[in-house]
Amino acid sequence: MKKLFVSFALLFAIIQFTHAQPVPQTEPDTVWTKSLWYLGGIKEVRFTPDDNYVAVAMGGATGREDGVYIYDILTGDSITVYYGGLLALRDFDFSPDGKKMIAISDDYKLAVWDYQKNDTIRVIKTKNAFWKMRFINDSMAIGVTTDVSDSNNIQIYNINTGTIVKLVGTTGGVNLLAVSKINNLFAIRYGVNIPPSEGIELWDLNTFSKLTNLPNVPHQASDLAFSPDGKYLAAAGNDGYVKIWDVNSRTLYKSFMHDSINYDFLYISFSPQGNFIITSGGKNYQIYTRIWDFKTFTPIYVYNSPYGATDGVSVSKDSNYIAIARGYYLFLLNAHWKPTGIKDSIPIIIPNLYPNPSGNEITIPLISTLKANSIQIYDFSGRLFKITNNLLPYLNLFKLNITELPMGKYLVNVLYNEKTISYKFEKTR
Repeated sequence: MKKLFVSFALLFAIIQFTHAQPVPQTEPDTVWTKSLWYLGGIKEVRFTPDDNYVAVAMGGATGREDGVYIYDILTGDSITVYYGGLLALRDFDFSPDGKKMIAISDDYKLAVWDYQKNDTIRVIKTKNAFWKMRFINDSMAIGVTTDVSDSNNIQIYNINTGTIVKLVGTTGGVNLLAVSKINNLFAIRYGVNIPPSEGIELWDLNTFSKLTNLPNVPHQASDLAFSPDGKYLAAAGNDGYVKIWDVNSRTLYKSFMHDSINYDFLYISFSPQGNFIITSGGKNYQIYTRIWDFKTFTPIYVYNSPYGATDGVSVSKDSNYIAIARGYYLFLLNAHWKPTGIKDSIPIIIPNLYPNPSGNEITIPLISTLKANSIQIYDFSGRLFKITNNLLPYLNLFKLNITELPMGKYLVNVLYNEKTISYKFEKTR
């Protein structure tokens, strides 16, 4: 009887132990979905410089002023809105230091805000109605226009003074623009409104001179994106193809197809570390998002319809989220960088990076039970400043000299085989 009791007790303990073990759960595709029909349509979507919010340019609602709306990542709650007296808001961007925001509209206006205070600094009357605009540095921005009547369809503005710094041009209207600050290049798609004379050009961001026409461009390109390290330029076309060029050799590196259907929309974005590329788009009800391994160009995850972009896609700097704009719908997706899409089931307590704010050295905590492959430091515009590879195993802490970094706010990514851990810090001296 005593042996029987022990056996039952042992069985009960095993059952209890089994039930106590965490079971890996597949993370849902969406964090939240918002229908913003009452604000009009979404024109562009981006994560804010601090990576805590999603920003969307909204316009076209009857009786409402166009603006840039800010939503909390965790809750989806509306936080604030930036107005600038803009009609038909088209695009927006954040300065590299995260302190300013600009937006352009079809009524020949460029609004400049103090992003941190939500104060309008100035509204500049522009020479043309811009289609896209990006910051070059904290005081200058480059814009492109589809106006075929003006040969100066690439324009550079000093946003502090509201003056034009440089006027240059290319064939026909320009509707796409991508900037790589790490290697001082920008790319445009030209030939809008004068088909079939369309193409993609690479330009020098310092001299504002054209470098080359890239070969084998997709039909009617709808999006452009540089890789985070500036080595590659990707373009998506409405023929369903994605073309990727090696920037140094200026040759076609890879061509692959998101899907074989004819497209109304196709958008692309790189993951913050450049290991993956996201394609999102489609036609009618066949609009979805795919994540591809950038080394093998095999799809590793699919977000089925309706989770596809018709108005923009953005990835958070900490790699955790993907924001998708589709008409007046805003989707915040959990980023699945592995085929399973399963996160670690047992939470690991990670200490903070210190000191923060910092001087010329920071101490980065590491998970000693995991193999850290590299440490990467980016500014809030996505520019890569520093990479440290070949880390020794079993380290708890890693001291890193950052003397060469200018003062500002930065994101540190520690890349493990299993995950990426991100930290934010500010260098103040």
